[in-house]
Amino acid sequence: MVNRGGRPKKPELNWGQFEELCKIQCREDEIASVLGAQQGMNGLSVDTLNTRVNDHYGVGFSEAYKRFSGYGKAGLRRIQFRLAETNAGMAIWLGKQYLGQTEKIEITNNELMKEELEILTKSQKYNANNRIASIANN
Repeated sequence: MVNRGGRPKKPELNWGQFEELCKIQCREDEIASVLGAQQGMNGLSVDTLNTRVNDHYGVGFSEAYKRFSGYGKAGLRRIQFRLAETNAGMAIWLGKQYLGQTEKIEITNNELMKEELEILTKSQKYNANNRIASIANN
């Protein structure tokens, strides 16, 4: 016996596409929009996406997202480390991020340091003279 009435069955979402969108760190509303467009709808509401994810995976959206976005982050990290083998800039960036490396700038030019000290001394003398003059005028 065929059910001729009632609500039509919900179209199945493309779960492979959902997982790929999570891997490339798409936002929840972007995922809903893409999956809804594939179904011929103007979009899929975020609430509906949450319900469908829970029905399919048995966990909420945030848990499913963490699971699949983690694969994407690991893949990106793998690519960065591979790139660091031939790209000095990437190697330096990774060293700063993961190894606590920093760029240290040392001033070794004594003449430059003497000039800066003289400028500071002149400025301090000027400020002191101005203070003395203002006290004397009051």
